[in-house]
Amino acid sequence: MSLESRMPKRVRLEAVGFACLLALMALDEYLDLPKWLFGEVPTPLRHHEFIMESTAVCLVAAIVMAVTWLADVRLRRLKTLLVMCSWCRRVQLGERWISIDTFLQERDATKAEYGLCPTCYAASRQTSSH
Repeated sequence: MSLESRMPKRVRLEAVGFACLLALMALDEYLDLPKWLFGEVPTPLRHHEFIMESTAVCLVAAIVMAVTWLADVRLRRLKTLLVMCSWCRRVQLGERWISIDTFLQERDATKAEYGLCPTCYAASRQTSSH
């Protein structure tokens, strides 16, 4: 399952909250809650008003949940970044700062090997010939 395809818990909670809001709006419109709860004067049914209000709530819900989903995806991606000291090249693993060799051994159980890329090799040849 890809990073973007799972629905984050925050988005599910928002969906439940907006569903509860829509249910409360429907109960208010069709059961006239103020009349039953507080003994208020009955209000007439206004289907068109309920449809407009629920459409607006659904649009706001879609926008809020989409923004939350995108923020969650970005946060999960940021958590996968490797933090490396620009001075000593140590890698942050939790609270520890360890060498890149140790990091690779702990993560993959592989040993690091060293070599020179073609550009550095050419530069080292030029430096050693002087």
